[in-house]
Amino acid sequence: MKRVVAQLGLVAVSIVLGVILFVTGKEHRVFVENKSVDEYKAVKKVQYVVNDDKEIKVKKNKKKLSNVKGTTHEIVVTYEKAGENIQVEKSFKLKVMEEALISIPRLIGGSEDWIEYKRPEIKQKS
Repeated sequence: MKRVVAQLGLVAVSIVLGVILFVTGKEHRVFVENKSVDEYKAVKKVQYVVNDDKEIKVKKNKKKLSNVKGTTHEIVVTYEKAGENIQVEKSFKLKVMEEALISIPRLIGGSEDWIEYKRPEIKQKS
């Protein structure tokens, strides 16, 4: 009886560990765009860093892709305004099988909908 309980416990621990590793190791795509939206205008010189990774520059009316692992992330956007460098930091979370689209003009402008979450489409064989 003790042996069966020990084996079931080992199986349960293995399953929980597998789920934790899957969720924390899953890679997500984060699109960062610098395009004018509504009253928020695109910025001429802007760069961003996601999770203390490398700095990426985004030109006006362009979109960049960053791949991140895990569920909790932080983006730091640096831009120039009136000859002064300004930094904006925001945190966001992604669920399993979720992507994000971040609008730099909305983020800088203080809009609440600076990020859009979406699930990638799964292609089915015909």
